Amino acid sequence: MTALGRWGGMPLRMGGGRSDAQAIYETLRDSMGSAHSKDDSTLGNRERRCMALALARAKAHQTRGAMQSLPETATDYLPRWERWLQVPVDTTSPMHLRRAVCTGALAANLPPTEDNIASACSTALGGEAVRVTTGRVPVAQMWAASFYRPALSEVLGAGQLRAGLHYVYGVNEVPMDPSTGYDVAIYVDDPLSITLAADGSAISVGGYGIPLTFRYYMSHAPGSTDASWVADGNGEPITLGTYPTERPDRNAQHYAIIVSDTTAANDASLAKLHTVLGPMLPAEATYDVISSQPFVLGPAGSPLGRGGL
Repeated sequence: MTALGRWGGMPLRMGGGRSDAQAIYETLRDSMGSAHSKDDSTLGNRERRCMALALARAKAHQTRGAMQSLPETATDYLPRWERWLQVPVDTTSPMHLRRAVCTGALAANLPPTEDNIASACSTALGGEAVRVTTGRVPVAQMWAASFYRPALSEVLGAGQLRAGLHYVYGVNEVPMDPSTGYDVAIYVDDPLSITLAADGSAISVGGYGIPLTFRYYMSHAPGSTDASWVADGNGEPITLGTYPTERPDRNAQHYAIIVSDTTAANDASLAKLHTVLGPMLPAEATYDVISSQPFVLGPAGSPLGRGGL
């Protein structure tokens, strides 16, 4: 750091301990041994003082460069980090909060485990407590779920499935209905199930009777209730002949990010979360940012009741 007085280019001396330049100079001088003059006015010591000043300036530049190379300590380079990471920029926000958003965006490169997701979101929000819950299929306000329940049947020799019990979910997702504030989805409340008699079979899923895009989820293995996306359809009959190709540790398809009421109602805070979650979550995953209170059960309940459990 710079200093006043002899070692800082100013005509005044002030407290605060030795400057870097003075410490470097005295190290260079004393390293010559006790037989060497300690008189600062000698030609040799003046040269060492010049060297010390140059080394101190180099150290300051290196320190500054190191700080700019990390978003959590950047100052002059902070706008560049925001531009590189494509994070939302609020120039009226304190610098430490802007740095936090960049740091959270970098953390989005970590594997999307619940702990990593919660940590990255918390960092982006400046340290706010964040919780994460996961579900195997998207959870939404539903209607007519029991009416649209297609039949399952086994197709021998048409696939790669093994004998045993299998579960199938069919979900149609549409945007939020502005009149109710709920997501409207034709959603199979309970999974469809079928027990295959032979290896090498496929599952034929009957039509839903309506021309809408459906996403199908299926067990990872016979008897497993862990389901992942396996195919898309248009509501017509479809045959599922292979297991989901995702690793079993990525069976969570829907994430509920639980934050405070204030954050959930703040567009700027939501933009920070979207910046982190967009690149972090698997492409096939969906998520909701929901508030932690109040927790009200029932059709007119809170988002926690619909998307968090």
